[in-house]
Amino acid sequence: ANFAEPDGRVVLVHVSPTAQIPDDVTEHSSTQRTEEVADGFLYLANDIRAGRSIDVESLHRIGDPIDELLSAAQAIAPDLIAIGSERSDGVTRLPLGSVTRALVRDGHWPMLVTPPVPFEN
Repeated sequence: ANFAEPDGRVVLVHVSPTAQIPDDVTEHSSTQRTEEVADGFLYLANDIRAGRSIDVESLHRIGDPIDELLSAAQAIAPDLIAIGSERSDGVTRLPLGSVTRALVRDGHWPMLVTPPVPFEN
């Protein structure tokens, strides 16, 4: 929000993947997750707007996260993409998550990549 111009716009985008849903995930938990994301976006939107004249929009897309985020970015034509990076403990993973790497590699926009939140046991 601090990078947005007065009377600027911030677009929050969330992608729900259509595949890779574990067998034990029920429709109820999927609906609950969607509601949690919507609540989180409402909280973020209110925080971004607080004391600023910034328009905040939320987009929810369903599909492959990389494809959907690239498509959303092409439609929005952002001045900046801010994304949180994720890491996996797997040996085969690189420090940036695959979605972040794809946006950096295939995108045509300035990017702000934040590190993952440290995992504590």
